[in-house]
Amino acid sequence: MGFFNFAWDGKNKFLYADWKTRKHILDDNKKNHPFEKCKIDADCFDFIMEHFKIPIKKHTNWSSYTYNPVTKEFSVDRKVEGHDIELAKEWACNIDFKNIIPSLNIKKIINPFKVEHHDLTKYDLTLIKNWCFEINPSGEDSYDSSWNGICEFIETNVGISVCDSIWYTINDLHVKEYIKGNGAETIEHACDTPIAIAMYVSSFFNLKYKFDFSPIVKLWERGFVVCDDNRRNDEMFEIKYGNYADKIFKISKLVLKNMII
Repeated sequence: MGFFNFAWDGKNKFLYADWKTRKHILDDNKKNHPFEKCKIDADCFDFIMEHFKIPIKKHTNWSSYTYNPVTKEFSVDRKVEGHDIELAKEWACNIDFKNIIPSLNIKKIINPFKVEHHDLTKYDLTLIKNWCFEINPSGEDSYDSSWNGICEFIETNVGISVCDSIWYTINDLHVKEYIKGNGAETIEHACDTPIAIAMYVSSFFNLKYKFDFSPIVKLWERGFVVCDDNRRNDEMFEIKYGNYADKIFKISKLVLKNMII
């Protein structure tokens, strides 16, 4: 199941996991299984039914839906005859998600390969320089700025289904149609850059990360995707852009460091 999943009796009862329920699950997992991912999915129909103590024999009376508050996409997971799907959708569109995931930052997803492209400006170079020499001056290959580290932090604080929903929406749905020209199926494949995706995903949650990923996020939203190789290359900084991720900008980190912008 994806985020946000809810059940409906076709009348006036909507069942779902609010933030109080989700936080209890996450806190309990941190306390009892600190080194394991939370295995309980608050956006699972079976969990919702069990949480609200709905007898198994009555599960068939409840329809189930998934609504993505970022993309506004709505889907029917379990259909029950007589349940008005449009009413369920209207309810989902009007719910206050601050009561579901308080840290969720609902904003438009930017496809970096759909942005009208231009050469990097002084502002773009400033963003690169800020990331390289001010926010992460040691250039450390830190777990906290890695794909796994960022996603794990988000999963720990908001839940796996929520993090995965945003990740796959960005990587699989909103980008892949624009990069097939180079044979790639996803942005990760096109740029070898799951870290840039993770940093962009982080901007959808108002959480206290170890690093300020805003320079990378701003570059993404301006059409420039930072490549993972920058973490392993002490000499060059590389960015990909263009409708098919086929254009590459490289700059010497030494030149960048001494550049007066």
